[in-house]
Amino acid sequence: YLTFCGPASLATALNSLGVRDPSPAAFFPYRRLTQDSLFTEQNLRIKPFAAVQSSGLTLEQLDAFARNLGVETQALHADNLELAGLRERLLLALKEPNTRVLVNYSRVPLGQEGDGHISPVAAYDEASDSVLVLDVARYKYSPVWIPIGSLVAAMQRVDPDAGRPRGLLFLKRREQP
Repeated sequence: YLTFCGPASLATALNSLGVRDPSPAAFFPYRRLTQDSLFTEQNLRIKPFAAVQSSGLTLEQLDAFARNLGVETQALHADNLELAGLRERLLLALKEPNTRVLVNYSRVPLGQEGDGHISPVAAYDEASDSVLVLDVARYKYSPVWIPIGSLVAAMQRVDPDAGRPRGLLFLKRREQP
């Protein structure tokens, strides 16, 4: 689905954190989330499948989906971020084995086709001051290094569905009791 970058990114991040439910029966005995299996009863109340097919997910909706699937979250909009603070937050998160980062940005400032998009951030390169974005739209874009300043500009564009700038979603696996 062309508008499923949010669910695809969330499924990828949660699988890498070891979150396994709800896993589709078709994958038995392997337990993996898919972009479709994220649509639990709780998440369907946030935004129905057909509505996501039509317009994707906002940062707030993605955050709510993730919380409903059992991870701790923190959503940060780009209007609340300074470049130095963003760099520090990303570095800390990328060093933490139980944390993942999803970025919600506009493709327009990056010279890419389309507009709103969500993908996982995988690494930071100090020499180029860039982050590696693992684009989930692999049919169209390969993983790409994006300079932090360019990423901030891309996140600052307002998401018309949310009426706010885009941003980041930090996901953390909850500690097991």
